[in-house]
Amino acid sequence: MIVFALISGVGAFIWCYVISLEEGWMEWPEVFLSSAINYQPASSIGTLGLTMAIYMLPPVAFVRYCMIEDRTEGLVMNKVALGCSLLSSFGALLVAAFQASSQIDVHLTGAGIFFAFSLFLVLSQSYLDFRTRSIAPLNTGAYLRLLLAVAAVGSLGALAMYGLIILVKYDKGNFPRSFLGPMSVLELMFFGVCMLVYGTFVPDMGEWRLRISAVKISARNLSGEGAQQMNVVV
Repeated sequence: MIVFALISGVGAFIWCYVISLEEGWMEWPEVFLSSAINYQPASSIGTLGLTMAIYMLPPVAFVRYCMIEDRTEGLVMNKVALGCSLLSSFGALLVAAFQASSQIDVHLTGAGIFFAFSLFLVLSQSYLDFRTRSIAPLNTGAYLRLLLAVAAVGSLGALAMYGLIILVKYDKGNFPRSFLGPMSVLELMFFGVCMLVYGTFVPDMGEWRLRISAVKISARNLSGEGAQQMNVVV
């Protein structure tokens, strides 16, 4: 599931970039993710590939939630992390379904939701690793998530700094075009980090089995004497 999400999401964007660059719809330095899925047929390909990937992410996050819950029950940050995954996925769906060329307000709203809650997701997952390290020692996945958390803060922070400079020093649309290149790269970095954090769950899942449900069944014999109980794990 994780591999499918990564391949379909990243693959769709690569395909959209190839089409958009060949058709002349985008060129360096303006190579933002939104520009790659702005026009047909790239927009349809992007919507299809990204939607398939996005629908895979919340189930993966739920498995991760169950893993943490199995270590320590009732940890609030674990529920926050799961909620962040759901909301960031919703924001990504808005971005994929409503292109900037047709519904710019909805598109930007989705991008804002995705950026904000994806950052919270990456940070919360790294926090959970260190919060539960006395129960589950830090492994390769935990150290990777820490590096990704630093990369997420750095890339999104630098992107926000560029945006603030533009707002403070320049009139709308009159900022230096040289800003677009670094901003595009920073956006791509942040998107890559958000996708890769799901991939870091793989080392944790090696020796862990998800119990989807446990149903306790009680049965009495016809005479009413005694009782039998069994646990059914699906």
